[in-house]
Amino acid sequence: MYDKDYGSYYDIDVSGAAHTYAMGIHTSTIVGFYEDTGGDIHGFSKAGGTYTTLNVPGAITTRAYGVDSDNIVGYYEDASGYTHGFIFDGISYTTLDNSWASDTWAYGIDGDKIVGHYYDGNPKPFIYMPYLGENVFRWLIVPGTYGSYAYAYAYGVDGDRIVGYYEDSSGDRGFLATIIPAVPEPTTLSLLAVGVLMACRKQRRR
Repeated sequence: MYDKDYGSYYDIDVSGAAHTYAMGIHTSTIVGFYEDTGGDIHGFSKAGGTYTTLNVPGAITTRAYGVDSDNIVGYYEDASGYTHGFIFDGISYTTLDNSWASDTWAYGIDGDKIVGHYYDGNPKPFIYMPYLGENVFRWLIVPGTYGSYAYAYAYGVDGDRIVGYYEDSSGDRGFLATIIPAVPEPTTLSLLAVGVLMACRKQRRR
């Protein structure tokens, strides 16, 4: 389909899939996941006209959400029903697990930075920066959510800026955050700026 005012559009459909979901793009590479006719979920990447299926070894489901250069991030579910983040470099899969959380989801990547959320009783957004020399998930504390009944999720990252949304007793709001590269505590990051962008539809990414 083509619209002369807004450019060109075309469908992203994995051949033989019942449903296809495109979730991330970088230059000419598109990533996402699809459901096959048997109901199983697989990740995919599309470069040009070529689709490649992404299945984390041993996983029950695999979903790809973010891509930057050759690196793809997402999450998978194991046979016990737990969720783990992953990064795929085009050759091998590496699991991204917060050691003190039951489940971890990875959604966005920019260079060495990966964002998502983990669950330790409440969903908490994180940024993972292995270039610091530490395999540590740093909790992003959204102002007003610390110590309260509030959920927060990080979905995208570009440089030192992170976007996502949080839920509290008054509703759901998007946020734009700027991170402080050097942090005083080993497992948290403060946010320099949080802008409320818009109300978001309540959802659970599980």
